[in-house]
Amino acid sequence: MNRIHDQFKEDSSMANNENLSAKLALIAGAILTFGDFLTTVAAGLALEEAEINENEEQRVNIQREKKLVNMQKKIDDLTHQINVISQQKG
Repeated sequence: MNRIHDQFKEDSSMANNENLSAKLALIAGAILTFGDFLTTVAAGLALEEAEINENEEQRVNIQREKKLVNMQKKIDDLTHQINVISQQKG
């Protein structure tokens, strides 16, 4: 009778260990899935930030280009006025 009781106890202990292992595997899987989710979100945010930075850089470059064109126009106008004044004196 003790042998049967001991065998039952041992089988029950193994079942509990297997149950515990299965629960730990489930928890580990959930943690890994959550980690993958966070990685995906971070990658998405990084791409969005890179796009925003690229758009901002393009906007700044366009503004600089407009300023340079405007400055060149003013230089051309001033050069023309200097030439007109020089011709009037000469």
